Amino acid sequence: MIPYYEEYCKLIENNPSLEPYKRRLSALDKAEKNLLEMKAEEIAKIIDVDKKKINTIQSTYSTLRHYQKWVNENYGLPIADSYYEIQRLKTLVSSNKENIGKNIFNDFSELKSTLSQAEENYLMEMESELSEKKYDTLVKRQKQYSAYIVFLWNQIPEEDMLKLSLKDIETILDSKQLNMNNSNVTLSDAELIMIREAYDVMIDMRDQDKEKQIRGRGVSSKFKCDNLFNTTSLSKLRNLKWEALGSSTDDIRLEKPSIKKAGLFNKIYQYEQKNDYTFVNTMDGYKAYCEIFNETSRGIAQRNVNEYISFRKGVENLEDFNDL
Repeated sequence: MIPYYEEYCKLIENNPSLEPYKRRLSALDKAEKNLLEMKAEEIAKIIDVDKKKINTIQSTYSTLRHYQKWVNENYGLPIADSYYEIQRLKTLVSSNKENIGKNIFNDFSELKSTLSQAEENYLMEMESELSEKKYDTLVKRQKQYSAYIVFLWNQIPEEDMLKLSLKDIETILDSKQLNMNNSNVTLSDAELIMIREAYDVMIDMRDQDKEKQIRGRGVSSKFKCDNLFNTTSLSKLRNLKWEALGSSTDDIRLEKPSIKKAGLFNKIYQYEQKNDYTFVNTMDGYKAYCEIFNETSRGIAQRNVNEYISFRKGVENLEDFNDL
């Protein structure tokens, strides 16, 4: 709990620029323990720092300092110990952010679960603000974004995503195989469902346009492109996350670089398990990576292998490591 939180919120109401402060502190106010008596580790756990972007966490520091100063000046509460714990929190976060295993998903099921929750939360947030038509459009964007995530996870470049026609998608769904960039990946049921849902969105859009043309309606076509994303624009494709989730999530693991890295590390891990092989940070390890994953740059291979080894060490300490 936060001492004098209601009074602090009244201050915020009179100053709209401080509105984000209320959101950042809400989780801490719901805790049983007094914020001013919390240790850095307790604060970190409540605000879930491992899943937050660094700029979000830095904003939280500012909010905490602002509150501390306010409660001290207005109610005379001591803040020296609390201030010290906030400084410790910075050190903890800095250390944790260097542990790459905490900043990416361990497997696809974890990614899917987190994405589904983020989508559901955003739908609930926007339900009362959107018309039925716009709400339906949001649901469709989320399905397209989910398919985009599947391709990111499997290391497919965005340019190649846009080149996949709906006929290509049908082949992927029928064969359950993703054959691109000299690699052949067997897709999981969860991945296939996410692609199928985006495919159904586009097929439904195409069929509706055909029906309008038959009826002779002078309505502009919604079906623009023969692919899952209805665009040839990379910028529009990259904007899908905003259209699907808005600013409702600051989970760093759902950022594009984190998803690509998680997919790559999972791919390396699966290779190790299947072939009883362990990558090491030596020239032989880098060479093996280049040969196995068709990488031409020894520098990229070295970086990926070294980062994967750090990731593997972090994962080995997690209770659910055997579920990978």
